[in-house]
Amino acid sequence: MLFDKFSSACLILSVRVARDMITRRSLGFAYINFEQPADAERARDTMNFDLFHGHELRIMWASYDRTLRISGVGTIFIKNLDQNIDNKSLYDTFSAFGNILSCKIMTDENGNSKGIGFVDYETQEAADSAIAKVNGMLLNDKKVFLCRFTPRNQRKFVDIFIKNFGDQLDEEKLRKLLSQYGKITACKIAMDENGKSKGFGFCRYENPEEAEAAVQNLNGHTIGDKQLYVGRFQNKAMRQSEIKRKTDLRQQSVAYAHAASTVVSGQEPLTPATLANATPQQQKQMLGERLFPLIKNMQPDLAGKITGMLLEIDHIQLLHMLESSESLKAKVCSLGKMNFFYFIKFFFSLSLVRLKKLLQ
Repeated sequence: MLFDKFSSACLILSVRVARDMITRRSLGFAYINFEQPADAERARDTMNFDLFHGHELRIMWASYDRTLRISGVGTIFIKNLDQNIDNKSLYDTFSAFGNILSCKIMTDENGNSKGIGFVDYETQEAADSAIAKVNGMLLNDKKVFLCRFTPRNQRKFVDIFIKNFGDQLDEEKLRKLLSQYGKITACKIAMDENGKSKGFGFCRYENPEEAEAAVQNLNGHTIGDKQLYVGRFQNKAMRQSEIKRKTDLRQQSVAYAHAASTVVSGQEPLTPATLANATPQQQKQMLGERLFPLIKNMQPDLAGKITGMLLEIDHIQLLHMLESSESLKAKVCSLGKMNFFYFIKFFFSLSLVRLKKLLQ
């Protein structure tokens, strides 16, 4: 589908959709290799932000410099944007200051603009130029504000969260404990409807350095028989985002652990590390020795041929198939049907040849 979309205007050499190594599902982005740089430039200029199967395409130059992609040195944050400004309008406005790697308007669950956006420039100079010339200016009759974007894990904080102190601390004792690390502007313990401490509270310091010092020194500190947790305060959205991130990482780790510890018929565990230390020929041999007996039980007459075909695909995917009998069965069944189709086609072709000879 992507090939059809882009080949209508340009000559394409290859299209590669990025997929999850375990599930093989699309990750939502792809790399397209054009024959000429001018073709790639034309595609970006004419097709960027086009709707494609209900999703807005975002086209940018592929960058193999990971430090450039994650450093954020050229990323700016824009707020108070008019609701009618979309991704394309944002791109058209800010491309005047330098080469844009990506830009995005943040939207709610209904697709409506939240009035904030991000523009990621190739260079810090371009970002600084945009901030200097657009900050405080009117866009669609609304005054917009720009600043350098700071990743969440690098942002400074003054609010901290303290929990697990039970009823051993009241506000006075808590304030005394926390004031060792700086000036406190607010301190509060959460209470239930009976006025009893819930065992957690909040504190605000005057500056970020003091808050950071409190977290570093008090997290894990023991009060009586209680071990304190002290960390940066997070609102509901931040907590949900962090929980989702940890859940995704945990699920991915489980999936990789399953795929990485495959044992077949009493053989030694076959792991990605084992394969990495072997030559390409040894890798095929190890995988083939484990695949062939399983495939033979499903397709006795085609076991050798199907095993050879499977050995040509990604080895991580093969490890997953060895671990998941359903996945292997589905793939073997698919290849079995394909071979049956080729056999019928070949047999039919031979029959036609013989028929022609008879007619002659």
